[in-house]
Amino acid sequence: DEEDEEDEEDEEDEEDNDVDDDDDDSSVEIDASALNAMLLSGASDSDGEDPDIPLHHSGADSALAAMLSATAATRKKGAMQKEQAAVDHASRCLGLLEAAMSKNKLGKSLYVSLPALLAARRRLVNSSQGVSKSALGCGASKRQLAGKIAKLLQTKACKSKPPQAGADGAGPREVFEELCAEAARSPDALHSQLCGQCLAMVVRHYPSLSAAEGLSGLAKEWLGGKKKSRVHANLFFEIANRSPSSAGLLLPPVAGSLSGADDYGRSEAYRLLAKLYDLDCDGCGDHLQELASGVAPVLKGKSKRAASGLQWVQSAVKWAKKAGAGPSLEGLKSCIGSLEEMGPGK
Repeated sequence: DEEDEEDEEDEEDEEDNDVDDDDDDSSVEIDASALNAMLLSGASDSDGEDPDIPLHHSGADSALAAMLSATAATRKKGAMQKEQAAVDHASRCLGLLEAAMSKNKLGKSLYVSLPALLAARRRLVNSSQGVSKSALGCGASKRQLAGKIAKLLQTKACKSKPPQAGADGAGPREVFEELCAEAARSPDALHSQLCGQCLAMVVRHYPSLSAAEGLSGLAKEWLGGKKKSRVHANLFFEIANRSPSSAGLLLPPVAGSLSGADDYGRSEAYRLLAKLYDLDCDGCGDHLQELASGVAPVLKGKSKRAASGLQWVQSAVKWAKKAGAGPSLEGLKSCIGSLEEMGPGK
């Protein structure tokens, strides 16, 4: 019996060993992708390189560069097409505005759109700067649209009659403030001139409007001593020429801003002041002594700048004689002395 039991135990051990051998054989697996990569890599594995890193192809750089260039060109072309569509749409809308302004009378909705038209022109000018004038595409279209907006403002909007102001005058005041803010961001002299034309229309048709503060801010921006001021002299000349009855509003801010002006700004200011004295604006007598004491440096400057000071002296003398302001002529003696120092040849 004991021998039979021992034989049975030996048979069970052999069966267990057979099972273990089967398990060892079944655990061996071959990864087809890893084997494929190993075969393709060839001798590189023997050099210690990672078989997972693909080999670099000599033509990959040029192909990648060509693909990136083509992608960038496609994106640029799509952006230009989208931008051109927006310009074409704006041009069609401008045609509708021109038809609406043909009656020489601005409704409330058209009147409040003046700052928006100027802002649209400013963005067009800024986005087209640096692009060759002979270049085709969006740059040329933007310049054409900016020119159309300027023509619409000059020939239609600024020659039309604005709507009547409400009891509180809120509408004209808001438009006036927006126009002043737009004038302070003018990208070129023409834009400043257009802002001046719009401002002249507002102050001419709404005499009760409190415009002194806004004009004073523009005068400080113009004569503040900045090398590249965005406010140009033609803005104030447009107001003086188009609204002589409101030109007196310019005298206090311009006279008060002379102290911070450079030589060129001061000469331009006296050229404007000569225009204001020719128009016999209110307050000419109040600022005569102050202006007379500050004109001497202008008269001693370069010939073109000195001409502006001389022009103001002549206008001031004519105004004083016409107004019968004999004592005011005494304040111009220093100016005449400066003229004598210049010599007959100058």
